[in-house]
Amino acid sequence: MLLGYVAVGASILACLAILLFIVAVDGQVSRLEGILLVGVYAAYVLALMNGANVPDQHPKALAGGGLKSWLALIAGLAIVIGSSEVAVNSVVHIAHDLEISEAVISVLVIGLGTSLPELSISISAILKNRTHLSVGNIVGSNILDTLLPIGLAAMISDVTFDRQLLVFDLPYIFVLTTIVLAFFITRRGMSRREGLTTLALYGVYVAVKLAHF
Repeated sequence: MLLGYVAVGASILACLAILLFIVAVDGQVSRLEGILLVGVYAAYVLALMNGANVPDQHPKALAGGGLKSWLALIAGLAIVIGSSEVAVNSVVHIAHDLEISEAVISVLVIGLGTSLPELSISISAILKNRTHLSVGNIVGSNILDTLLPIGLAAMISDVTFDRQLLVFDLPYIFVLTTIVLAFFITRRGMSRREGLTTLALYGVYVAVKLAHF
C-alpha cells in the first residue's frame, strides 16, 4: 500500500513539474494560470479525501484524545512555523551582514529553512515507526509547495520566472523525482545507499547553483 502511494505521489509530482514548466515557459505565471494551479491543487485534495479510508488500527491516545489532541496539534504546528520563521530570519540577517548573495541565501537558507518543519515531522514519524505519516508528509508538502504558493501569488500579481529556473531547476526537479520513483518501484522502498544517492544529487544541485553566482 505504501509503495503504491509513493508511486502515485511521485508520479503526480513529476507531472506537476511539467505543468509548472508549461505555465511558466513564457517567463511568467499569469492570474489565470495561477487560478489553474490552485484549481489543480483543490482537485488533488478532493480526490485524496474521496479516496481516504479510516484505518482499523487506532493510534495511542495523546493527552487524553479529543479536544486535547486537537489543541496539541495546533500548538505543535504553531511552534514548527514559529521556529522555522525565526531560523530563516536569523540566518538571512547574518548572511546579509556577511554580504552573501541573495541567490545563495535562497538556495542554502530559505530552501532549507522552509523545509525544516517537514524534515522534523518526517524524522519524528520514522522514529515512531509511522512510515506512512512520514511519506505522506513529504509527498503532500511537495505537491502543495509546487502548486499553492505560486498559484496564490499569481492570483494577486503576475509571478516572473527566471530563465535558469526553466532550463535547470524545474528539469532537475523532474529528473530527481523520477529517480526517487524508480528507487521505490525497483526495490519496493529506499535503501540507505539510495538515500545517500538522493542526498548527493541534492548536493550536486546546490553546487551547481553556487557555481553560477
